[in-house]
Amino acid sequence: MNRLVATFAIGLVLAAADLIVAARTGTVHVAAPCAQRALFPQGGVDGTAQRIVLDGLGRAACRLGVTREELVVSLAPQSGEHLRQPSPRVEHALRHGLTAAVDAAQKRGELSGVVAFLVRQAVEHAPLDRLVEGKLF
Repeated sequence: MNRLVATFAIGLVLAAADLIVAARTGTVHVAAPCAQRALFPQGGVDGTAQRIVLDGLGRAACRLGVTREELVVSLAPQSGEHLRQPSPRVEHALRHGLTAAVDAAQKRGELSGVVAFLVRQAVEHAPLDRLVEGKLF
């Protein structure tokens, strides 16, 4: 379970870092909230983790009415950017979005039932409140 949580956390950090770097270099394509996006193409455990995290962030952003990029940048305390949403609402949107992304990955056959259950548990118990408040990293 610890390895699964670590993989999930690393996937979140990698996705956030990619988006922040892309935003700084001006190469990021910002899609409208709720826009359909192509799935992350990389295979393996890392690719699956990144697909779940990016999909979950997109779903959470849609629920909050912001772009995925705005959401990710708001989660990085050093960015100085904040969403004009209550922290509990952002946390709930993240949990809901990530759980829905895990369900979608299981439906695509990327996760077995047991692994999907474990990842859902990780999402349910992850300290997302600390992430939203900028106290996790």
